[in-house]
Amino acid sequence: MSSVEELFDNSKKMGSICMLVALLGLVLAILGAIMMIVWEISVIYVVLTTIGTLVLVYLTYQFGLELRDNSIDKVPLPFLTNFLGPLINHSHKLTRVSIFAGIVKFIGLGLIISGIFFIIAYIFAGAGILIGALIIRILIGLVFLWASKEISSGGNHSFMWILLVVLFALLLIISLVSVITGLILLDPISLASALITLVFSGYALYLGVSSEVKSQMGV
Repeated sequence: MSSVEELFDNSKKMGSICMLVALLGLVLAILGAIMMIVWEISVIYVVLTTIGTLVLVYLTYQFGLELRDNSIDKVPLPFLTNFLGPLINHSHKLTRVSIFAGIVKFIGLGLIISGIFFIIAYIFAGAGILIGALIIRILIGLVFLWASKEISSGGNHSFMWILLVVLFALLLIISLVSVITGLILLDPISLASALITLVFSGYALYLGVSSEVKSQMGV
């Protein structure tokens, strides 16, 4: 087993990494908000886009905490966790399947919640032309949420497996480009979401092509 495989299969280490990425995302989100205020961008736009990013950051931290401890006992915002539900199924010992399903749910929630905040922000900013792409983003998020439930149920979901692997591969490429673009353009908000997506899409791809997940989905 390579060092990369050992890292991905160590839930405590991967959980800690996700939590560190979340903390980095928090710093970038705050930095991005400050930069937009300095640039005299609409306060409502700044508040909404920052909240959308912070929700994604929180979900990242919660996922890392759940992955590290296999529990939701220590989540910092239990009311939000009670509303959204755990990201990972903790009824049994953590497996590649349960973690993969958790990532799919995480991506789904992230796309939906951040998408809603960004739609409202773009309406106030008069950038209605971009709303169509965000609606598609929310619809994709709903598909991810549905898929996360189907993964855990077992059965033959070979088409869904192909779809998820392709989507995660695309997300990996897009997020890598977005990280580079965010660094070049000095855009902390975009960089925060891109870093989070990069880590989770890479992790999901590793788990998705594993024999355990493929067998669970009937591939």
